[in-house]
Amino acid sequence: MPDAQQAFIRMQNSTAATCCIRLYHWNGALWNRAGGMESFSWVLGPGETSSNEVAVHFDSGVESLFVRDYWWASLSPIEEPTSVTWYASAADPALPATWDENKLESADAGANLVFTASESGYQVNLNSGSKTFAWRPMGGRMSVPCYNFTNVFVLMLENHSFDNIFAFSGIPGIAAATNADTNSYMSGGQSFTANVSSPAPASMPTDPGHEFLDVVEQLCGQGAHYVSGNYPAVNNSGFAANYATSNSEKTGLPSSAQVADLMACFNTATQLPVTYTLAKEFAVCDHWFSSLPGPTWPNRYFIHCASSAGLDDSPTSDQMAAWAITGLEFPHGSLYDRIDTLAAGTWRIYHDPTGPEIGKLPQVTSIKNISMLEVCSLDDFAADLSRPYPWRYTFIEPNFGDTLNNTYQGGSSQHPMDGVAGGEGLIKRVYEAIRNSPLWNESLLIITYDEHGGFYDSARPGLCNAPEDHPAAGLNSHGFDFTQLGVRVPAIVVSPRVAQGAISQSIYDHSSVVATVTGWLGLGSLTARDANANTLTALVHGPVRSDCPSALPNPVAESVATVAASVAKPATSDRAALPEGGNHWGFLSITAKTDYELSAQTPADEARIRQKLAGIHTVGQAREYALEVRLRAHAYRATHPQFGHAVNSASSK
Repeated sequence: MPDAQQAFIRMQNSTAATCCIRLYHWNGALWNRAGGMESFSWVLGPGETSSNEVAVHFDSGVESLFVRDYWWASLSPIEEPTSVTWYASAADPALPATWDENKLESADAGANLVFTASESGYQVNLNSGSKTFAWRPMGGRMSVPCYNFTNVFVLMLENHSFDNIFAFSGIPGIAAATNADTNSYMSGGQSFTANVSSPAPASMPTDPGHEFLDVVEQLCGQGAHYVSGNYPAVNNSGFAANYATSNSEKTGLPSSAQVADLMACFNTATQLPVTYTLAKEFAVCDHWFSSLPGPTWPNRYFIHCASSAGLDDSPTSDQMAAWAITGLEFPHGSLYDRIDTLAAGTWRIYHDPTGPEIGKLPQVTSIKNISMLEVCSLDDFAADLSRPYPWRYTFIEPNFGDTLNNTYQGGSSQHPMDGVAGGEGLIKRVYEAIRNSPLWNESLLIITYDEHGGFYDSARPGLCNAPEDHPAAGLNSHGFDFTQLGVRVPAIVVSPRVAQGAISQSIYDHSSVVATVTGWLGLGSLTARDANANTLTALVHGPVRSDCPSALPNPVAESVATVAASVAKPATSDRAALPEGGNHWGFLSITAKTDYELSAQTPADEARIRQKLAGIHTVGQAREYALEVRLRAHAYRATHPQFGHAVNSASSK
């Protein structure tokens, strides 16, 4: 059998103009994941060489004697006064048979190579031999967009609305709430009116409701009801009333005085200095909405799959049982499945290990074909970025804190009951690792939040396209048709090519990440949702800036003490019964799935695990099972290097 290999390429622009340069590679191997088409693009100034390598995949074994590598390139000057505005090496990038041939050999495996584009043509410089191919002029403008990034990173945090984070930021040009925005509510038989105010408390005493029915009330007014296929009129009037009366998150009701905290917004500059600095330095998207009016789990699925497979609320134990062994399957697969059609080693997932063990269960691993064994520790992130980094798409999960006790304390997700300091530290850590790496000049970092966490927001979400992927029955609890966007959430787009202080008022949702990545990699849409979503590429269009900060401020230290003092709710007893719905069962499904992946994966193993799940009734039993499986997973990774940090292995992620 052939050996899957990869080489690392940088591109040099040897012309006298700033150019968009695209490179396509086709490896003819069809029997493994090293075969297929790969594409890359750069915007480079005169004489500039891209700062980081991109990975191309090929075969170097005996059978590769029958395999050929083909190359297609194009050059488009950014400012071209003539009618001929771009040049290509062959007529059609969709026809590899017309491309230029120069074969990668064993001598190229693991090599760092520099290709060159000049006025006359482009040079494929391999250790096994270089060739130069001439340009041919093409009429009109290049129809294929040129992307100004080679690596995309996404960090998704938890449960804050846009206004809660940014309304009192003082950032000019954003659409935000003011002190004139109000909600009315009843508490203790009295009527109250809560105004939008600032500052916000570092943490909330109870978890505001954000399940599907909670959000119906929040968006449409107290007592509003959803009838399948007919979402009520949205007026954003019921946030405070819902907080005063809903205990859907099983953390108790707030006092009359505490209800108004739901309308309070952070003084961003003083309470969230990390977030504020990034927002001022890069781009804020002030019309980014959660993908559906509901909780964490279905919204997080949209950033991975442009669909939630029909799930419209937090998973119940019965729903979880359907995917507890092999993971939730999506009709059109996940973004990771689609990226895998390119080649191995093109995506990676990190999690934040800082915090409670129970918070280290990455939610993304509940999806089919994504194993917790493949998830890497953020402790290694900066070091990984300093070496050749072949993973073009990277998703980063926070530590979710103490999920079993419903306090979420000690994590970095910025859950409302945990406060914001841990998440500020996580944002700082991720940004600084990318900023100070060789990848920075061609990187794109997207920071957003899965949903609003029950916090007030003044923007009225509109309609959207349903995914139209026809998922299996059993996950749609409310008959939701997915044509209504959820509450607006914060989003910051970071790149050295993003204009300082940019504000985007385009409408985005989490499927915009899928649309951006699939468009960039030429993979086609997953669902009707991402097919119709706006992408982020228009924000990443300028020259490389030299004024981007290399370090961010430290999080506000006193917020940690404030969190500890403000959350008075004691830890749940290990003897307490697990509730029917909520995060517990989702994370238990991840535990069971990992248990199965660590087994021989026989019918007997599946039966054992299902019997184990059926016997879990209390918080203590859930904790014991989750910790036991995590320890086994950690030990397994330690003895299996393919799940570690072998950054030059095409088979690892």
